[in-house]
Amino acid sequence: MKKGLIYICIMMLLQHTSIWAKEQRMEKILLSTALKEQKITLKGISTKEPYNGKGLRITIENITRENLLLVMDSAIIMRPENAENQNLIIGGTELLAINAGKPRILELQTYCGESDDQAPVAGHLYHFESTGSSNMGKVLAFVKANSVSNDMAQHAVWVLTNKHSLSDVYDYNNPELSRKLVAYMGQLLGLDAPQYFTVKEINAIQGAAVRPDKTLKLVANLQWTLSAPEKLSLSIYNDKNERVASYFTGKDFIKGRYDLNASFETIDYPSGDYTIRLQTNTQEVLKEIKVRLE
Repeated sequence: MKKGLIYICIMMLLQHTSIWAKEQRMEKILLSTALKEQKITLKGISTKEPYNGKGLRITIENITRENLLLVMDSAIIMRPENAENQNLIIGGTELLAINAGKPRILELQTYCGESDDQAPVAGHLYHFESTGSSNMGKVLAFVKANSVSNDMAQHAVWVLTNKHSLSDVYDYNNPELSRKLVAYMGQLLGLDAPQYFTVKEINAIQGAAVRPDKTLKLVANLQWTLSAPEKLSLSIYNDKNERVASYFTGKDFIKGRYDLNASFETIDYPSGDYTIRLQTNTQEVLKEIKVRLE
């Protein structure tokens, strides 16, 4: 029995050593560098998946006589052969082992580069365009490391490519991670953290406009301190100072410090300027947040 176990252990060790030795013989190189040095070819084809899902199936072929260990650049911009489609951005950092003279096919996570354009259509060819900015690479690395949802990651990309507001970067099911990502992006871009967030639907229908025009929800974070018990009301008002909806009215609060995420369903609200107002029964305003809805 012991001899059998020893034999198995020896065989496993030899196998591991063989794999390790094989990896040591591989040249480790950035994908963009390998393309520049003509060590590989790369082409992609758009899939039936959403543009912020596994949107590209890529084929990488090693055209050298040496095995390669490719390091995917942290943000890779892929250009469509058909100008009617738009760029797709690959979130990289993967390690890919590709043997000499062999192709490798895989589907990769992508994000759409232009919010004002149409969603890519399946079956179109894509080619390497360039690597993204340093900030794009850092944001996509954060997205991958923290398992950020595809929709929130897409909104984060549009902040970089289309100068969308940081208030669009929000996952209603994960407010803590939302604030963490926004704080990180604010630090990178030199932007202040927004006082409120918007939840917008992403249109991933192929061939349709992707721009998320309508705000589904509005989420505001309010912090305040009471030195004595109070009855408070929290409501949203339009630009005519008419109350549109209330989160609560005349609610009793005891002395203490409060931190509240209040959400309003805004899908039927017309575009315009709004104000979220926290006030006492005597109309004293404790907090007020100005909001612009598209």
